[in-house]
Amino acid sequence: MSPNDDGYYARCTERKPLWSPLNRGVARSHGRMRSQHTMDAPRFYQIRVSGHLGSEWGEWFGDFTIDNQPNGEATLTGVVADQAALHGLLQQLFALNLTLIAVNRLEPPAPA
Repeated sequence: MSPNDDGYYARCTERKPLWSPLNRGVARSHGRMRSQHTMDAPRFYQIRVSGHLGSEWGEWFGDFTIDNQPNGEATLTGVVADQAALHGLLQQLFALNLTLIAVNRLEPPAPA
């Protein structure tokens, strides 16, 4: 963008279409792009990381169950409230320098 004769920058007035082949499957919500497949309800997740985790790690991961596997991996299983909570949990794993192997959404366990 270059300045006008009076030194001010011109504002772009070109309007872009709401739909294009590049944003197919995405809906507009309040002017921002938003996926139609949102995670509004709590979901059950299983997260696998490299290495074993001691019982003291339970505080870091709240209600998640930690199972150390014979193959040297640890499995964290539990409910995640929403997509923001999942992102926060993954950031926590990164901050602890744990190697993420897999994140799987599971069907909720059958009621007992």
